[in-house]
Amino acid sequence: LMNDNPDQAQVIQESGAGICVELAPEPFAESVVALLNNPVQRTEMAVLGLAYVAKKRGYESIASMLAKKYEQLLSVSDT
Repeated sequence: LMNDNPDQAQVIQESGAGICVELAPEPFAESVVALLNNPVQRTEMAVLGLAYVAKKRGYESIASMLAKKYEQLLSVSDT
């Protein structure tokens, strides 16, 4: 369950692993109650979330993206 700031909304859209709500007490509380009443949805989102983090935001993924960026920068400076 995340609020609707751009980065968090992007994560939800890409992963399918959550619910994005307005950052206000009532919508947030309503979403918490809905998730508490839906264990199947919680389990599905948990699986999707773990897979997304491992692929896009885990240390190995970030290290790989950083290494590629360094390689790009080094190849540009060599020309």
